[in-house]
Amino acid sequence: MSNLLQRVLTAIVLIPLVVGAILYLSWPWVGTLFAIALLAGAWEWTHLAGWSAPFVRIAYVAVLGAMLASAAMLPPQAVFWIIALAALWWGYALMRIVAVQRGASMSARSPLAWWLTGWILLIPPWLALVELHRGGGRGAALVLMIMVLVWTADIGAYFAGRAFGKRKLALRVSPGKSWEGAIGGLVLAVAAGWGYGAYALGDAWFAFVALCAVTVVLSVIGDLTESLFKRESKVKDSGGLLPGHGGVLDRIDSLTAAAPVFYLGTLAMGV
Repeated sequence: MSNLLQRVLTAIVLIPLVVGAILYLSWPWVGTLFAIALLAGAWEWTHLAGWSAPFVRIAYVAVLGAMLASAAMLPPQAVFWIIALAALWWGYALMRIVAVQRGASMSARSPLAWWLTGWILLIPPWLALVELHRGGGRGAALVLMIMVLVWTADIGAYFAGRAFGKRKLALRVSPGKSWEGAIGGLVLAVAAGWGYGAYALGDAWFAFVALCAVTVVLSVIGDLTESLFKRESKVKDSGGLLPGHGGVLDRIDSLTAAAPVFYLGTLAMGV
């Protein structure tokens, strides 16, 4: 079976389940489902970190699970600052990508750095999605919207890259990605954002489209960042759980960067 066919079949199974859960389940259930996905990602993260001892890997996942449960009970102000600081961290991630692309070495990380980075990658996006969903009103629709942005950006980048891709986006970090693919993904995702904004947000649609564009750019940074981690670990995929898609981290890498920024943007817009 071709990789593309595997990707399509996996998406056909998973997307309706995700959409149904977001739209029809209450936020504790949605938060639990997202937490399960992130804990699977945490397990894969321990593989990228090079930790082979089962006890260490299980302990990391267990600690992160406890942190997610505790984070759900934090006051809104604390949640805001956690998400805001995480959004700032992605600025550092972008600088690191640029440095490696310009020739900087991919130096080995310490165990502590792997431990802390995993928290930064996985806890804030979960908080952002949960806060959006339980915010009431448009909460479920906004969570679905960020999923649509990530999905359409990925689809647009895949097909535009295959059809027109010539100039490499970040050759040393992710050789398969091109500027043409990134632009194609951005155009398709922004079109989806415009459709929702024009339908649901009235005069605020222009600001929402701008937020969608920024969110998609961050999703690309998230994708490239995970590619950098995999190169540092000398692995092709974070795991093999999803046929045609690699591991869970390979599917949520864009979301880890996009969700915090999207959440902060909706707060600023008051939607």
